[in-house]
Amino acid sequence: MKHKKTAKEKYIELFCRDKRIRKREVAYISREVHEVLSNIALIFKGEHYTTLSSLVDTILIQHIKTHQKLFIDLQKEYKEAHSKLPIHFKTNTDLREDPNEAD
Repeated sequence: MKHKKTAKEKYIELFCRDKRIRKREVAYISREVHEVLSNIALIFKGEHYTTLSSLVDTILIQHIKTHQKLFIDLQKEYKEAHSKLPIHFKTNTDLREDPNEAD
């Protein structure tokens, strides 16, 4: 007989990983969400080595995977809607602080 995973086992499999995040970026969250996620990470820290950063990262990865098709469709719509807009990219010359500065 095949073992049916419990909600806890499924959650651990999805979100509780010993994950090292090498290249980090900053994203701000509310204090309330931070406290809740910190408490969740603490529950799984000992046995599963879950940190706040690894928990947030895996939650977001799961969210992106779940809604991937929608995001792809929305990105296509955005590109189509904005493809006719004139876009000006600044050149190195435009970015100089001193207009008399030579290359």
